[in-house]
Amino acid sequence: MQAYGWDNVEWCRAALRTDAGYDDAKFKALSEDAQADLDLELTKEFYTWPNEKRYTYFITRSQYGQELNALDASMRPGQLLGDFKRFAGQYFSNWNEAEHTVELGDVPFKSHWPRWISIDWGYSHSTAVYWHTQAGVVNEDGTTTRLVLTYRELIKTKLSERALAEEIVAENNGETIDNVFGGHDLWANDLVTQRTSGITKEAAMSQVFTAAGLPSLKKAKISRVDGWRLMHRMLDEGEWLVTKNCKQAVAAMPTAIFDEKKQNEDILKIVDVQDDIRDSLRYGLYSMYGAEEISWEEKLKLAVANIQDRTNRNMQLTKLISTHDRAKRNVAGVNVRSSARALRYAR
Repeated sequence: MQAYGWDNVEWCRAALRTDAGYDDAKFKALSEDAQADLDLELTKEFYTWPNEKRYTYFITRSQYGQELNALDASMRPGQLLGDFKRFAGQYFSNWNEAEHTVELGDVPFKSHWPRWISIDWGYSHSTAVYWHTQAGVVNEDGTTTRLVLTYRELIKTKLSERALAEEIVAENNGETIDNVFGGHDLWANDLVTQRTSGITKEAAMSQVFTAAGLPSLKKAKISRVDGWRLMHRMLDEGEWLVTKNCKQAVAAMPTAIFDEKKQNEDILKIVDVQDDIRDSLRYGLYSMYGAEEISWEEKLKLAVANIQDRTNRNMQLTKLISTHDRAKRNVAGVNVRSSARALRYAR
């Protein structure tokens, strides 16, 4: 059972006596029996109050309640409200499970939404794999806002590269995927992998992916500071939701803490599964929306992802391609093949 400061009359005892007309001196002048009778009467009255009234009284009339209510935003929820998902030093202090998660069944997935996968690879420590898609939200003024949904997770340990890739293919269940982003360690020269297969981990996994109709692995954008900042901003601006079936992602988000040795710009690196999970989420978001330019074709897909009607989507794509090609003619030749491939996406 959750108990709060306003559930304990003792924190409010002095204020209750004062409000009943008995300051400290006047109360001490009473006999012990009279003191006991007064306190009993005030206690009974206190516990007849509704919860909201006791809470208000606690934070306005008791010294302890006023001190807790005056704490900064990183400390107040835990100390006053018993919400220890928020604490001092927390990086994603803006993470709110009630606001930033959604039931998977409530998402009206559309076939034209771009989808991609992010992978933070590990063998002894965990491999964290996440699936993402971009939808769009129509605002009251008719404009649209980007909304990214992280909607599936896969956490595995001690699997070979091919076995891991096969697990990802199986979990993907035939969905059309535009990109698969992985950490750069997948491209490293690995003596174990090269002795058994003669290729890198990335190449071993990409062989499985392409055979199943998925794209080859791409190097994720791995900037830690910029990636965390992007995630923080997307939470602030309502641009990112995690579906509730991604239980380990939901658990990992509020536990990230600042790295004081890096002037609180980075998240403290800790060797545990939640660290792997956050890295994979960062790869997924920052690789698509980071500072570096994504391909023209991918940019077109994202620009029209929120347009539901196929005809309108075709018209907007044609307009975007025409504007792009006209600008390119003033500088250099147009990649007609790329433009045509992008237009086919709308069909």
